[in-house]
Amino acid sequence: VSFASGVRAQVNSVDLQIDTQTLGFEGDVVESQWTPMRLTLTSRAAEPRVVLCRWLLRDQDGDRIVAEREATLNPMTQAHLWLYAPVPVGQRQTAWQVQVIDPGTREILAQAAPPQNAPQPINVYRPGETRLIGVCGGVADLGLLDYASDARTAQEPTRLIRNLNIEELPDRWYGMSMLNALIWTQNGGDPGQMPMHVQTALRHYIERGGHLVIVL
Repeated sequence: VSFASGVRAQVNSVDLQIDTQTLGFEGDVVESQWTPMRLTLTSRAAEPRVVLCRWLLRDQDGDRIVAEREATLNPMTQAHLWLYAPVPVGQRQTAWQVQVIDPGTREILAQAAPPQNAPQPINVYRPGETRLIGVCGGVADLGLLDYASDARTAQEPTRLIRNLNIEELPDRWYGMSMLNALIWTQNGGDPGQMPMHVQTALRHYIERGGHLVIVL
């Protein structure tokens, strides 16, 4: 595990947790490309409520970037929500804020930020600097470790992002776009449990040039 557990913030009636392992892929992000971030939300209100989740960043010119998405939360029920934003060029720190807002009153119900003192810092790569390959499941006996560590087998450095689960991939294709390839091994998740939105996102990722390798 590359990071500590998520950061919680309680302002009013929503608990917010940033899943740092799903900030990018295991903390790996690529400048100027879409970066996924998964939130865990729990409403303490007595009735279902609609909230607006916002990811606030600043680009290299200092202008604010706002990525937002609406969600409906049921009382005392944990929900997951993906947000997507391009990481600004030259930004090598996690100076980002996430807010949960009441869309009617604009009241901030919760806010949090990725931890600045995570055991392993977030890795920000430049486009084309490093090939990122996601692996759903283990990599034993597949030869991938030699491929990643031996410069004679690749035109650029290769980073293997291991132990992904096919059931928990981003729910939009552009959330996977930073991956040069996705390798699905037999212990990488049950295809029968893959949510429909993940199936659709994976299909669109492939249609737009993404590579999917299935190991039988």
